[in-house]
Amino acid sequence: MKCMLVLILLGYANYKKTSSRIEDWCDSDKLTEITLKRFPMNAKTNHEYSSILYNRGNDIEGAYRHALKAIEILPEFCEVHLTIAKLSFSLQKEDDFIKHLMKAIPCSGTHSEAFQHWNQYWTITLNQIQKNGNPSAMKEIYQRYTELTNLVQHDLRESVKVWNTYLPPDKQHKIDGEL
Repeated sequence: MKCMLVLILLGYANYKKTSSRIEDWCDSDKLTEITLKRFPMNAKTNHEYSSILYNRGNDIEGAYRHALKAIEILPEFCEVHLTIAKLSFSLQKEDDFIKHLMKAIPCSGTHSEAFQHWNQYWTITLNQIQKNGNPSAMKEIYQRYTELTNLVQHDLRESVKVWNTYLPPDKQHKIDGEL
């Protein structure tokens, strides 16, 4: 009889613990927070938490810190480079915006969105300088744009070569020409 009572009590305690955790498992934000506490050196979890903070809109700096932590853990995490670029833009950190966007452009999963941000940024920047009517500033910005675009094109061409190794010949991307 005592054994039966002990088994019932253990079963009930296990049920209470499991049922209280079900709420956590059903809330992806809460689950990410719990996972981050348990595994603070996980790049994906830091990136997910960065996205949660950004989407809440109340802690852009915190989102930025967690994204930087993710890239510190896994430097080639392309989605994080794109996230850092977007956060940098929001925080008016222009150099970080450009640096991380340049790392996101050559990646197959982030190429389209990153390149769209690249074109928008440089179009707006060059148009603003042109409106100001300062020829020396225009020349300086255009030179910077050209230098950075050449670097991006080089990295993109190298990535396309790698992508092509996974594709049949009739599906491979052309590498010649400009972006």
